[in-house]
Amino acid sequence: GTRYVDFVVPGLVGMNVMTVCLWGIGWNVVEARARKLLRRLAVTPMKRSHYLLAFVLAHLGLVLVTLGVVLGFAYASFGVGIAGSALDYVVLVSLGSLAFSSMGVLLASRTDNVEVLSGMVNAASLVQLVASGVFFSTARFPDWSLGLLRLMPLTALVDALRGVAIEGRSLLELPMELAVLTAWTVIAGVLGLRLFRWT
Repeated sequence: GTRYVDFVVPGLVGMNVMTVCLWGIGWNVVEARARKLLRRLAVTPMKRSHYLLAFVLAHLGLVLVTLGVVLGFAYASFGVGIAGSALDYVVLVSLGSLAFSSMGVLLASRTDNVEVLSGMVNAASLVQLVASGVFFSTARFPDWSLGLLRLMPLTALVDALRGVAIEGRSLLELPMELAVLTAWTVIAGVLGLRLFRWT
């Protein structure tokens, strides 16, 4: 954990989770609404929750596949390993995927304009890419901002992944990070489901 590559790989994993889920779910749902495909689904027995859950689970699978690719490349090329439990690492990535999938559902819940969605996703992701410690530690930010930064889902995910990968910590030693990711999953998911419309 003394090398920069050991520090940055968990950040890249977190960035990948955020990008796949926000763009993948948001883009597909809004594109289907713009093409009037969701109107056809509105007259079927399928519930909104089932439709959205299908996207969430599909992107969870995609995230886990890309996780294997990223970690495999990092290990083969730079010898980057996981000091803690690999299962804990996968659990954190899965929880992060659920949190960002919920955000993707929320952002895509009403708009039928891809350009509007692009602006919202870019605004949500750019702030987190800069301020969530993906490429450098959040400790370098002013003290007054640290409390807010720790409430962002990407900060919680990246910090937790580093805790497991570099420090060998267990999930029980990461209560704040788990609470933040769970809160984003529940709050954004409930709001997204309530606001979602077929048309």
